[in-house]
Amino acid sequence: MTNQNLVIEFNEKKYTFSTRSLVLYPIGSFILAVLIIQFFELPINIWLHEIIAKQSAFFINLLFNLGAEVEQNSNTIYPWIIRIPESVTVTMSSGCAGIHAISIFTSIIIFIPHSKDPKTSKDIVWRKTVDIILTIAFIYIFNIFRIVVILYLYHLGYDWIMIHDSLANLSAVIAVHVFIFLFCNKLVPEWYISLYYTGKILFSHVKLKIRKKS
Repeated sequence: MTNQNLVIEFNEKKYTFSTRSLVLYPIGSFILAVLIIQFFELPINIWLHEIIAKQSAFFINLLFNLGAEVEQNSNTIYPWIIRIPESVTVTMSSGCAGIHAISIFTSIIIFIPHSKDPKTSKDIVWRKTVDIILTIAFIYIFNIFRIVVILYLYHLGYDWIMIHDSLANLSAVIAVHVFIFLFCNKLVPEWYISLYYTGKILFSHVKLKIRKKS
């Protein structure tokens, strides 16, 4: 079996992919994700840190009235700081906005292979566009919420390592981001169908080699 004659049917649609698109999927996603992450680390994108800091301070003051203020220290790589008087000082970085997750998931969505069946792929660009917008929006909103919760808990006296750097917290954050990705990507089932498709092709090749050897 090769990808010339393998067709997968799902929800009354046919999926068949080119070898080129299947190879570009992981390689292109990785390269683009790295480039996007590096782009948002450039000094010209510090404005994003400012927006995150001001929005987070606004919501923590709205919910808890802690008098949080946003300050700028131009002598550091990450100049924007949220300060709660007499308790908390936190520096905003690209990670605070979920840039890494956004970069990875956006890159994956962009490089999801298109089915060679024209009826199946006719609206995939639109579906990918909506998918990217929803993924970015949900991840961004979640990270603003996460910052507010972390600042509040830190203000209450909880240990920074426990609320920000612990393995449990990291695992929970990753799980939420993956859930967001999976939820949004219901729009583009090609992402997992193409992986299944690749697995079928590789399995058939391995099976064929074993038969030839025997």
